[in-house]
Amino acid sequence: MAVDKTIELGDWFENHARKCLHLADARVEDPEVPYTATITGAAIAVDKMRLLREQSTSITEDRKPKSIEERDRLLMALLDEIDRNAIDIEPDACDS
Repeated sequence: MAVDKTIELGDWFENHARKCLHLADARVEDPEVPYTATITGAAIAVDKMRLLREQSTSITEDRKPKSIEERDRLLMALLDEIDRNAIDIEPDACDS
């Protein structure tokens, strides 16, 4: 039962983060939208979501490249990961 509630809360925080990002994106059209507050809300929601899913919330390893070639390899791997895990912040993604 407790595991189910943790999963549900993790999903809730993920949805909340998406909504905050959508609001921050809307600031382009409406300068009255509180950008800093929505970005901070998204960051906090992602942190809580990761905690509830027992995922790391901080960088705990040294990823400093030892050479330019290693830096380039790490950068390409990071870009590939971003492509695979991209968050859709289009308006219809925030409706659910």
